[in-house]
Amino acid sequence: MKSVSIPLYKEILLDLQRRIRHGFYGVSGRLPSRRELCGIYGISEMTAYRVQTQLEREGFARREKGRGVFAVPSRELPAFDGTPAPEALRRIFILGMKSAFAPSLEHNLRMAAGAERRAAELGLETCRAFLDGPAASEIPNDADGLLLLYTPHIDWGHPLLRMRRLRKIMLNNVFPDMHCVLCGNHAGMAALLDHLAAKGVRSVCFCGGLFCDLGLANLCERTEAFRIEAERRRLAWSVREDGDCGRLLRLLADPAASPGAVLFATDYPAIRFRGMLSKAHLRTKTLLCGFDGVEGDLDTIISYRVDYKAMGEAAVDLMIANSPEDWMLPRIHHVSGSGKLIELEKTDGKDRRK
Repeated sequence: MKSVSIPLYKEILLDLQRRIRHGFYGVSGRLPSRRELCGIYGISEMTAYRVQTQLEREGFARREKGRGVFAVPSRELPAFDGTPAPEALRRIFILGMKSAFAPSLEHNLRMAAGAERRAAELGLETCRAFLDGPAASEIPNDADGLLLLYTPHIDWGHPLLRMRRLRKIMLNNVFPDMHCVLCGNHAGMAALLDHLAAKGVRSVCFCGGLFCDLGLANLCERTEAFRIEAERRRLAWSVREDGDCGRLLRLLADPAASPGAVLFATDYPAIRFRGMLSKAHLRTKTLLCGFDGVEGDLDTIISYRVDYKAMGEAAVDLMIANSPEDWMLPRIHHVSGSGKLIELEKTDGKDRRK
């Protein structure tokens, strides 16, 4: 994975120097060991040793016998003389496991389509590739960027994900050491609860542990957003994370304890639980809510539609706009205000989508 302009060891050296200047290694200041550098950058121990030695020579690090190599405090660093900017972005790899591009994962297809559309507007080439396929084995150069579509079976140890020098953005989940783009989970949850409150619902239950195939960061954020927004509206609320469908069915069967609405982390568990309610012949006025708006069978289910195409477009814009220093301190970016509520109502035998 060699640069066309400067040697590999020099690029890694500049990468580490930028991190040290920005306080990336915290209070302790401990830098990665030689073996850790090999794993992070995919280099030999000889190259890692050369990088560590050069950091010491240029006044960025100190070696403490028996303890390791530590960053020099920023106030003691040499004057900043500028570093080469990366090449202008020319191509974007849209990466995922093979299953990430399956029709059943429509949200991934929408994100990829949004990224491709925005890249085309900017005159950039795009390439869809599988992390487990031959396309991913073509190591990108410094004029490339990586957009990673989250799927639960991603191999986090893949060499491309460990290469910190590359411009990488995770879509729909959080992964360390890269920019991440999430949907507006708080905005979506607020819209759903406002809609339910307008319908007279005063008690709500959030189920995060039933059939949920969602990135942990998204799930945690949606759960926390539910708690915050429900409290703000002074609703009676509860969170169920046990994944026990039988207990949830028994709860809905008790008129005195049944909540006015049950919210699920995504559409799929809401649809599946609706089927369980039907098989149990359980009559309940409890409303079912999903989150995503990508499933086709949303009849009788209220959902918040996430604009996944906007997430893909935002990822490309981030990749274009960030400076070299921005890539040293990755952040989580939210695409908010782009969704809308979906509700199907029966009117004269026809469905009307709001």
